Formats: sequence, structure tokens, C-alpha cells
Amino acid sequence: MLKPFKLVSREFYPQDMVTDVGGVKVGGGTTTDTAGFASLTFMRGIPFNLISTTLLGMVDASIGGKFVINFKDVKNSIGSFGKPDVYVNPLFEYIEANIERLLRRDIKCMNEMIGLCVKDKLEICRLDPFDKGIRHILNFGHTIAYAIESESNNEISHGHAVAVGMIAESQKFNSYVFERIKSLVEKLNFDDVELFNLDKWIKADKKRQGENIQIPIVDEIGKSHVESVKITMFGSKAKLF
Repeated sequence: MLKPFKLVSREFYPQDMVTDVGGVKVGGGTTTDTAGFASLTFMRGIPFNLISTTLLGMVDASIGGKFVINFKDVKNSIGSFGKPDVYVNPLFEYIEANIERLLRRDIKCMNEMIGLCVKDKLEICRLDPFDKGIRHILNFGHTIAYAIESESNNEISHGHAVAVGMIAESQKFNSYVFERIKSLVEKLNFDDVELFNLDKWIKADKKRQGENIQIPIVDEIGKSHVESVKITMFGSKAKLF
């Protein structure tokens, strides 16, 4: 990810960019993260406008003020907090009840789901803007997901990886939550893939604390807590479906 970061930073020079004039960057979450981080670091920070063009970018990367890039194949290992000048819990039950409409890309249903996603994430980020406490619950599924993405050289999409991560992590702690998540994800018809060597990426995760790692544990749908668990409990492989 350093190469795209360098390319974006280099674009600032020929335009005679100054600290009170920014630019507009358009794209998905990876693009807006890279452009945001480049804008935050160029000349110690310049104004920037971001327009997200993907669903995941709209409901995830666009909210919370974190701009991160990968380094040496480790997900989100370099980054900073910032705020663009412009960025053009019933959630799980809503998705369960409307999965067929969502799979058909029903516009009204998609808009409602995006609104719920944005509302939930904004509320959590408002309570914990610098990711020091409750905001950690947004990492549910991401410990396994980041490992999957890194091991697959980012050929597995973030959404696919997080879906599998939520299944794998919930399976360790709560059978009822596991069955509900698994039942929903199976309806998304992801391709079958099996990956190994995930443990080496989990050991490089920024949430690691010695032999443990901080992860959210879902007690019931809509309620979770953060706990430090042994890295070894995750194993080295995951099946993606």
C-alpha cells in the first residue's frame, strides 16, 4: 500500500498544492483511506474531500475518522485519525428479515440498511473517537478477516473475509450467536476457499498484547464486550464459503 500512498502524495506537487487548498478523491474504502492518510501527512495536513463509491466504503471506511494503509502485507498497520472537510441495533434483525430484498439490490431496502449501519457506527465513534474503549467492538470478525485478506494477498474481499471472521470468532464463544450468523452468511453464496497460515498474520495484528489479542465477544445479538484471549485458540486455517 505504500506505492499507492506515494502516487497520491506525488499528485499534490504538480498542482502546486498548498496547505489551505485540498483535493477531491473518489473511490472505495481503500482509495479513501489512502487518499485521506496522504492528505493528513502531506505538509503536515491539507484539506481533503472524499466521495465514497462502494457500499462497504459508505457504511464502514467513511465513518469514524481513521485513515489506514497496509505495510509489509500487514493490514492497517500505518495510519492516523483525521476528518475530511466533506464526506459525501436492530441492524442484524433487519438484515435477517430482508436478506432476499438485499440480494436483489432493492434500492429502498439498501438505503434503509445503509442508514442503520451509519447510525450505529456514528454513535459508537461519538462515544470513543480515538478507538480507546467501546469502539473496539467494531472489530468483531476482523482479527480473522485481516489474516484472511493478508494470506490471500487481498484477493478475498474485505466483506467476504469479515463474514467468515464473524463466524469463526463467534463459534469459539457462543453457539447460538454462531448459528444465527452462519445461517445468514450462508445465504450470501460466497465461493468456497480454504486458507492456511492465518496464525502468522494474527500474531502481527495491532491488537496483539504478548501472547494474547484483544477481540470483541458477542454475548447476544446487539450486546458484546471486549476480552483478551490467547492467540493460539484461533488455529492456522479457515474455510471460506
